Parts: sequence; structure tokens; C-alpha cells
Amino acid sequence: MRCPFLDIEVVDFSRRLPMDFKLRKGKTKYLLKEAARGLLPSSIIDRPKKGFGAPVGDWFREGALSSVPQSLPSPAKAARLADEHNNGQRNVRMFLWNTLVYGAWKSTTQREAAETSAKTATCSGDKIVASATDSSSR
Repeated sequence: MRCPFLDIEVVDFSRRLPMDFKLRKGKTKYLLKEAARGLLPSSIIDRPKKGFGAPVGDWFREGALSSVPQSLPSPAKAARLADEHNNGQRNVRMFLWNTLVYGAWKSTTQREAAETSAKTATCSGDKIVASATDSSSR
């Protein structure tokens, strides 16, 4: 539902609106809600804000996401926490998510560093000589 509100013309329009069209009597999105009246039921327009939370904890329990990257400083402790999460003893979904993202980041940066060093050229006189591991020169 948010994508239409990211259209540049909609964003520009909403930035130009006076503040009392956006916020009135402590209610946010005043103009949008008033425009929607008659199109949507009041139970939708006036309901409290709901966040969207991805079911990360369930994804780990069901095996859709790998639990613990081995590149952590303390993989044994992380594995223990993952087991406790998967057994329903503790909810450490944010820890697991953060370790998963960290592992992906570390893996990507290490791979990119290796690729960069493999492609590094050295200068020999006036000639640039590619390193022996550069497969693009083959």
C-alpha cells in the first residue's frame, strides 16, 4: 500500500501541503484520511497504526534461514542461542537476524577484497602486468 505514496509527484505534493493538512488535533495523515472517508470504512481509517514485522523467528525455526554464520567471534555461544530459540526456550530472533546479516556482509566483503586483490595490476617499467590470478587476461 505504501508504493503509491512514494511516487515523486505525490511526495512533492505532500511536502507543499500546510502542516495542518497533515496533522490536526494530534491525528496524523489528516487530509489523506478525510479523502478516504466514504471510500473506506471508519474502522480502517481510524484504526491504530500497525507495524509490519517479518516473521524472522519462525523462518529460523522452520529452517528457511540458516541460523549461525561460523565467522562470528563466538560461534559456539551463537549456536547455543540459536538452539534455545529453535526449541522455544528463548526468543532471540533479532540476534539471529543480526548475525545472519553480519555473516552475509562479512562474506561479501571478503569475497570482494579477494577479487580486488586478484585483479590488482603491478607496474613493470612502462608496462602494466596483471597478476597471475587475473582470469580476465586469459
